[in-house]
Amino acid sequence: MRIVTTLPRALLASLSQIYLVESRAAGLAILLALALASPQLAAGALLGIAVSIAASIAVAALVAAVRAPGPQDPWPRARSGLWGYNGALLGILVSTRCEPGWAWAGWIAAAATCASALYLLAE
Repeated sequence: MRIVTTLPRALLASLSQIYLVESRAAGLAILLALALASPQLAAGALLGIAVSIAASIAVAALVAAVRAPGPQDPWPRARSGLWGYNGALLGILVSTRCEPGWAWAGWIAAAATCASALYLLAE
């Protein structure tokens, strides 16, 4: 149930982190601007964020199991938007180069997963 309340916050915060702001209102404004400019860009950004957050939670669990075993709560970090903004930028980038389809989704998923893993391993 926690994912239902946390994921929308994390999606909007991730968009706002592109401009170094942690604000759901700013994230919503950015999402609306992207959707008005190109629905494909908005969809790419949202897909990139969702994949990035999912990959970050998985990688964080693996890293935490190795470094500091015990219960860890990844959601506060996900809500801050720092785990999703790279995915948003990569989703927008891929959306400018590819038409929507399976290849488009695959490229976004691959790029967002790699970016999340690199971000977490560099922490």
